[in-house]
Amino acid sequence: MQTINDRFFDKFKALEKICNDMFGCQSGVTEYINQLKVRSDCETNNSTWFNFYNKLCTCRGKRNALAHSDDFVFIYESDIEFLDKLYQDILNRRDPLCKLPKLHTAYFCVDGKCIARVDFKEGDRHIKEPEVSPKTGHVFKWEKYTLGNEDIEINGTYEPIIHKAKFYVDGKLIKTVDFKEGTRRISEPEVPKKEGYVGKWEHYTLGNKDIVINAVFTSIYHKASFYAGERLIATVPFTEGADHICESPVPQISGYGVRWGKYTLGDKDIIVKAVATKKKETGSPSTQKTIVQGHITAAEIERNNFWNCFDRYLEQQGNPFSVAHVKGGKNQAAGNINNPNPMAMQTICCQYRYRDHEIWVLVYINDRADIYNHLLKRREEIEEDLGYKVDWIENGPRTNSVKIIKKALSTNNKTYDQMVVGAFPYIKDFIRVFEPYLKVFLD
Repeated sequence: MQTINDRFFDKFKALEKICNDMFGCQSGVTEYINQLKVRSDCETNNSTWFNFYNKLCTCRGKRNALAHSDDFVFIYESDIEFLDKLYQDILNRRDPLCKLPKLHTAYFCVDGKCIARVDFKEGDRHIKEPEVSPKTGHVFKWEKYTLGNEDIEINGTYEPIIHKAKFYVDGKLIKTVDFKEGTRRISEPEVPKKEGYVGKWEHYTLGNKDIVINAVFTSIYHKASFYAGERLIATVPFTEGADHICESPVPQISGYGVRWGKYTLGDKDIIVKAVATKKKETGSPSTQKTIVQGHITAAEIERNNFWNCFDRYLEQQGNPFSVAHVKGGKNQAAGNINNPNPMAMQTICCQYRYRDHEIWVLVYINDRADIYNHLLKRREEIEEDLGYKVDWIENGPRTNSVKIIKKALSTNNKTYDQMVVGAFPYIKDFIRVFEPYLKVFLD
C-alpha cells in the first residue's frame, strides 16, 4: 500500500511531466511558477490567485525537501488534491495561467535595428516606450501603432526640428521661411525697393527658435557741388528724395548781386553755379553773368554751413544754453561759463573739425593745470555720470598750457542737420556734468 508521501510524489511527477510538455523544458513546475510570477501584475488585487501561487510554491518546496533532505516533511491530503486538481485543470485548459490574458511582444526598432522588446497583454492599449538617445537639432518620434492580439514591430525616426524666419518690411510681414535647427543659412527674399534708400536685411543668427528679421533702409546720398566759376566753393550732401538742402553762402562780387543758379534735387549728383546780376546804375540796364572768381575758402563755407544749421536748431530748441561764436576760422559754440570767448580761458564748447571729419564736444582749459588735475582725479566719477568714456589730453594744440577733455563724433556721410542733432545731447551732458566743477574755480 502506498504511503501519503509516495502518492504526493506520483502526483507531482505527473504535474511536472505535463508542465514539461507545455513549456518544452525539464523543470516544468518551476517554469509554471515563473510564468505566474511574471504575470502577477494581472492579478494584483486577486487573493484567490495569490493563494494558488503560494500553495504551488509550497508543494514544490515539500517535493524538493522529500527528495533531497532527511528532514521530516508534513504532507497533507489537501496537498495531493491540489496537485491533482491543477493537473486536471491544465488538461482542460482551466488552470490560472491559461485564464490570464495572452502575452505579445512589441519590438521597437530604429534604423532597422531592434533596440528594445516590451511585452503586452491582449487588451492593452498603452505600453511604456523605451527611451532613445537625443540627437542635436532633431526630435524623435515613434510611428503610430495599435496594440492587438499579435506581436508588433514599431519603428522610430529622428525628425528635424523646424523653426520659422519671418521677414518684415516697415512692420509688415512679407515672407516666412522654414529652416531646420542647426541650419546656418537660408534663402532670403529680395528686399523691396524704396525710393531714395538702399535696403538690406538686418544681421541675424539662426538658432533653436523662431526669428524675426527686419529690413534696414539707408538713405542714398548724393552731393551738390557749388562752384564760383571753375572754383569749387563747397560740397553739400543730400539724401535722395530731399526737397531742399542747406546751401553754401554765396561769394560776393563788388557791384553785383550774387545768387546760386536754379537746380533740382534728384537721384544723382548735381553742380550748382553762382550767377551774378550787375546792380542797376542810372541810365544803364542790369546785366547777369556767372561768377568766374570766388574769394572765400571751402573750409570757411563748410564751417558757415554747419554753424548756420547749429543756430537754427538752437533756436528751435528754445536756446537751452548760451553760445558764442569765435571767428578767425575757429567757429566754436560755447557754454556760458563766465566767459563769452571759449578760446580765451576755461569753457565748455563744441568744435566743427571740418578737415578731420569730426565734431568735438570739449572742456577747454587754458593755463589752469589746477582745474584739469582736479577733474582728472574725479575721472571715474565723471565718466560714470556722463555714461561714456572721454579723451583726456594734457598737452593741447599749439601750447602745453592748454588741457582738453573731449568727446569726438564722426561726421562721415552725415548732413549738417544730422551732425547738429547728434552733437546736441553730448553738449548738454558736458554742461550738466562739468559746469558745476568749473564754477567752483571761476566764481
